Amino acid sequence: SIRFGQRGNALDFQVYGWSKPESEWTWIEGTRACLSFDLNDSTDDIWVCINVHPMLVDGYQRLSVTVNDVMVGTHRFLDDRWTNVCMLIPNNLICDKMATKMIFQAHSATKPNDTDVRRLSLQVTDVCIYQWSQLQTEVMSKTRKFDDEFYIQKYPDVIDYLSENNQYTPYDHYL
Repeated sequence: SIRFGQRGNALDFQVYGWSKPESEWTWIEGTRACLSFDLNDSTDDIWVCINVHPMLVDGYQRLSVTVNDVMVGTHRFLDDRWTNVCMLIPNNLICDKMATKMIFQAHSATKPNDTDVRRLSLQVTDVCIYQWSQLQTEVMSKTRKFDDEFYIQKYPDVIDYLSENNQYTPYDHYL
């Protein structure tokens, strides 16, 4: 993961377009910023989640993300709150011999107040990067809090269904 702010590691990955780190985040200064990082050893698709807060201009902000010059995601912000924006990066966009270049493009930037001369668009706290197959396994293990025994006790007719369909579990039946 890439962590922004004064205690983060983001400076190692920032190429251009980033403001000086603040306590817990870093602003995109202007409308365009770039990160560069190495994903060479990945043979899987990549799932990226960006924790971001917009500077709304005319009531909205828009974020577009490209990876190695290919658009991988967009998000339109209509309210002033922190949001996790997640997107899939197909493995074919990751080059074996080159660093991965991720560009953030905002719709617009503005001065936050009369005393700050910077034109800002988005605050970023984290860019979390996961291998898709690893993420699926982790999510399933963390979210599977289904009680098979309770479900069978509450719905005893499920036993007949399960005996006819050996490959299914009570959770499968529930879904």
